[in-house]
Amino acid sequence: MVSLLPAFRLFYDSYRNFKDELSPEAQTEMVRYTQQQIKIYRLNRWVNVYHADLDSGNAEALEAFHNFVNELGLNADVPLANANMLVMPKMGNSCLKVESLNTGKLNVYMSGKNGCTGEPSTMWIHDAVGKLHNQQYPDLCLTTSRALTSCNNDLQGQLWGVTVNGDTQQLRQGNSCLDLYGGWTPSADGRGEITMYGCGSGNNQKWTIVPQNQSLILAASKGRNLKLLSKILVK
Repeated sequence: MVSLLPAFRLFYDSYRNFKDELSPEAQTEMVRYTQQQIKIYRLNRWVNVYHADLDSGNAEALEAFHNFVNELGLNADVPLANANMLVMPKMGNSCLKVESLNTGKLNVYMSGKNGCTGEPSTMWIHDAVGKLHNQQYPDLCLTTSRALTSCNNDLQGQLWGVTVNGDTQQLRQGNSCLDLYGGWTPSADGRGEITMYGCGSGNNQKWTIVPQNQSLILAASKGRNLKLLSKILVK
């Protein structure tokens, strides 16, 4: 999919009525981006109207929905594809996990390997824009404050870049990387704290990287709709 940062969306808005002034390659990308935006706008509008029927599993609504998805050309779009664990293999195979606290808030932490069994709370999806979604809470994305908040493509703190340099695989934002605090390995049944720290070569910044999912629905759907769409578009 075509992904534009806020500054480039401003450029797009300025030139979309004067696209003949751009190079052929830029015009092609502009057309693709416009088509994407129309698709996701139509999908969100449709789901907004029939949200209650879809959520309740109404058979007629679900059939109409799948027909509409086919019409949009999104029938092969699977929002939760490529979900995988974010593991630190050189730190005892500990993994990034989400838990629900007694207060109702969600907490993201490093689990010892015995807690890394592939349940949805340990599975993550890296979308085409760069956001990291948790499979159990797909409408929420990981931020630099190590919290899960409503996914938003305009929040720079949710956009994660991946650096692969030899055996160093980092989740990076600027010059800071997602890091296991203190650099110590949780016991098999233990837990650790994650933090952001200056990128280096330590094993406490080396992750097994989740492949990016090119789903337009995952990257661009509204949060309330994405939670529902992730449920009914499982394949």
